[in-house]
Amino acid sequence: MTLSAVDLKFVEGFLGDLRNISNEGRKKHSAVKEASETAIIRLRNLSLNGKDVRQSIVSHCLDLLQPILLAAESGNSKLVILGLQALQRLFAHETIADTSLPVVMSLMWTLMENHTEELKLIQTITIIITSSNILHGEYLAKSLVICLRMHFGKDPVVSNTAGAAIRQLVPLLFEKALEESRLDRNAAERPVFEPQRLGSNSVPASLGRCGADAYALLQDLCQIMNGEQQTWLIGMTEMTRVLALELIESILMGYRPLFDSKEFSYLLRERLCPLLIKLISPCVRHSRGGAQQPGSSSTGNSASDKPSFPVTVHLIRIVYVLLIAYCDLLRTESEIFYSLLMKFVDSDKVVWTKLLAMEVFFKLLTDPKMVLLISQTYCTKAASEGVFGDMVNTINNYILAVFVKPTSPSASPATSPSTPQQAGTQIFSPTFTYKDVSIQLVPLGKPTLLESRESEPPAATDSYGMSLAFSCLCFVSRTMMELQEALPPTGDENKVALQMLVQHSWCGMLSAVSTLLEASCDDSVTDSLLQICKVYVKAAGLVKMDIVREAFITALCKAAFPINYTIGIIKAASSRVASFRPDAAGLERKANGDTAAADSKNRNQIVAVGTPLSSSFPGAVMLTAKNITCLNTLLDITTALGDLLNNSWILVLASLQHLSWILGMNQIVPGSVNGLAKQRQRANESSQSTILTNVMMSDLPELTKRFDDVFRQTRLLTDTSLEHVVSALCKLSQDALETTAASRDPSLFAVAKMVDVCLVNMFRIDTWWTVVTQNLTEVFLLSFLSQVVCR
Repeated sequence: MTLSAVDLKFVEGFLGDLRNISNEGRKKHSAVKEASETAIIRLRNLSLNGKDVRQSIVSHCLDLLQPILLAAESGNSKLVILGLQALQRLFAHETIADTSLPVVMSLMWTLMENHTEELKLIQTITIIITSSNILHGEYLAKSLVICLRMHFGKDPVVSNTAGAAIRQLVPLLFEKALEESRLDRNAAERPVFEPQRLGSNSVPASLGRCGADAYALLQDLCQIMNGEQQTWLIGMTEMTRVLALELIESILMGYRPLFDSKEFSYLLRERLCPLLIKLISPCVRHSRGGAQQPGSSSTGNSASDKPSFPVTVHLIRIVYVLLIAYCDLLRTESEIFYSLLMKFVDSDKVVWTKLLAMEVFFKLLTDPKMVLLISQTYCTKAASEGVFGDMVNTINNYILAVFVKPTSPSASPATSPSTPQQAGTQIFSPTFTYKDVSIQLVPLGKPTLLESRESEPPAATDSYGMSLAFSCLCFVSRTMMELQEALPPTGDENKVALQMLVQHSWCGMLSAVSTLLEASCDDSVTDSLLQICKVYVKAAGLVKMDIVREAFITALCKAAFPINYTIGIIKAASSRVASFRPDAAGLERKANGDTAAADSKNRNQIVAVGTPLSSSFPGAVMLTAKNITCLNTLLDITTALGDLLNNSWILVLASLQHLSWILGMNQIVPGSVNGLAKQRQRANESSQSTILTNVMMSDLPELTKRFDDVFRQTRLLTDTSLEHVVSALCKLSQDALETTAASRDPSLFAVAKMVDVCLVNMFRIDTWWTVVTQNLTEVFLLSFLSQVVCR
């Protein structure tokens, strides 16, 4: 029988190995030389006997192994290396008999214990496992134990090499198990998996050889993390939780389909997930003040109670993998993981644990698919906020807590570190300023903590945490905007998804955006926050959630004025919204505190000073550039979303009325009433003077035009929306009558704009005629009576 090219190459290579061993042992190791020459003769005869050379070598494996074993036991470095090289060739060609495995493993174990050529031994084990499928069960476990014991040895080179081999070999076992599950033709012959009959540490008989190895390894890793004795990796003397967690993470990340099987899904649910919950819980219970309680001894075990940074990081990384890849298998467990993550962000927790959880939220919310998955999978009750709502609320609570009680010096310029490199060279330019706390956003790249391989946590700052929180809000808004764009005119699926997103997130989002908008000192950040408001207004309008739309419109209207400026209609709307919102963690607006929040930076941005229309505001009204930006956003909303505002038109128009008064944009009403209006304005010109900056003065004509366009474009609204506009103007007109009765100059904004609306909507006069004429009659009558009284 002629040898194939592969067999011929193997025979020639193995003969060369035996010759090298013979030559090296010729001087001082005669037994090695004689065994090598005997093996050479035996191999030549086997290759020429006309039979299958592989089967022949397997049958005489112990004879051919003899020179290799003697070479490895000789203690001569060169002989050991040559012997291991020959052993690698036999395994690579799969010419090792099962009966020879105990001898081979005993040899490698001896080399490990004697610290003989450890690097070559690691290479041999790696090649044996990667290039062949011979080792299984206890022999495979013993090979891994050899690498693990060398990894925890004293030699750093050997330790690092063994560690790299372990990280390569463990995933390989699961790759083989996955391939076996796909190609296994004997699965029907094995018993059916029955969890109730499975012992606590046994391997299911329903698995193949590779599957059983992978199952036993993962089960042992769980036992090691739980402080139990391993049952498969016999002989292992040391193992860290960090390495075990790292190996589990690589398994879960790379071999998701394997866990669709009943056996591995059972191991995942019944062993791994409960263990993760058990290990994470102490980290949740630990707080900044928990290391030493008042009156306790300083010599207690507080150090042991402190969560380990590397262990916690790897635990959270595994949890993140489970949340994104295994949520369909682990719905209940995933809800528990989300709950634990949210507890990480409690105000009394260690700073780095908060930021670790915030990084997970950041990575989850970056993916629009995950946002939808979380909102739909874990929010089954219509009246409940569910996991997604709790997550947004947690982010909101973190933001509020940073402003109330910052946990790092970088949160306040008054206490910021002043190193020689920073002092005098860097200018602290805050992004947010609230009362005496200032925060500067930082650029975000890869997660700092989740990707850390350090033994101690890096410096953690509130600026980094606030940057994560702000980005999370923007990502939620982006997902909502993408849903709106994909919303078909007649589709229901995306509309339901959008409704769930809005319903479960609006409370926390409104609180966070309102706080950040008030504290914002950066134009681009302000624009992003206003964009979030616009997205929620549109979404709420599309899914008919009036209270949500009113809440965000109210927030925008309040942001367009100084903090203490009060408009009755908007104040009433705020009260209605408050009844639907949870308490804002003690950050209720107080007059004294809010006044302090308007720091010198905001005052430097004042662009207009005018007379208040509201009688409750003392002195002049100072509008900042941020107020005008919010005003422009309101104008954008009326132009783009007019048909979705409905009852919220009254809030927008009331705000426009007050702003036009403050900015001195006098409204002209055609007819005799206009003369009376002009006379009143001229008589009180000194008390209604408006001071504008040059920039504001140049922008005022365009702003006035935008005001007018709001009412001209009502011709494009539906009849229902037009009715809402007219009704809102009538209400404002009635309020102006009450102002006149109180001996104050009225604003004729509502009357003037009602005339504009009627003129551009003459083509549908039946829609508004009755309501408008009735209201104008009352206005004209009161104006006439007032003129008679004045005479």
